[in-house]
Amino acid sequence: MKIQLKKLFVFAVVLSTSAYVSACAHTKPQQKPEEGPPSQTSETGSGRGESGPTGKATTVQESAAEAEKAAQARAEEATRAEEAKSEAESAAVVEKLEMIHFDFDKFDIKPEYRDVLAKNAEILKAHPSAKVVVEGHCDEVGTQEYNLALGMRRAVATKNYLESLGVSGGELSAISYGEEKPLDPAHTKEAHAKNRRAQFTVK
Repeated sequence: MKIQLKKLFVFAVVLSTSAYVSACAHTKPQQKPEEGPPSQTSETGSGRGESGPTGKATTVQESAAEAEKAAQARAEEATRAEEAKSEAESAAVVEKLEMIHFDFDKFDIKPEYRDVLAKNAEILKAHPSAKVVVEGHCDEVGTQEYNLALGMRRAVATKNYLESLGVSGGELSAISYGEEKPLDPAHTKEAHAKNRRAQFTVK
């Protein structure tokens, strides 16, 4: 009888152990959820925002464009200042230059005006950056076309004479106004003599 009770006790223990093991085998351990990649919206925003590479590149490009624009503005201002300075110098030089006059229907330099042109040449050589125009003028006698051509011959003759005295050709240019700009509008021989001339203006 004791042996049978002992066997029953052992059997009950074995049965309980088997049931416990079976229950553990069918119970799944709780898994920790996988961590996904961080949200691009929260980390980088749309296109990395102002602080991302795109924003920095745009800022650099804008800064370079502004710097180039500012440099161009400074260069243009310097050019205008240089042009204004050159024009002022040319105007000051022109005030010192004396005009010369010509005989009727002539364009050769008269002997009495050679000293005048020599002085003019010295002034021009002392101011090589001055830009000066030699104007040729005529009286009202003759056609307008003829006087325009004669005025140009007078301007060119004066320019060439100055260049023969050492004045740079780049400083001078020639133009004719014919009878369009008389010094004296009177219709007299004295007025005509005044109007047959070569004079100097700023280029």
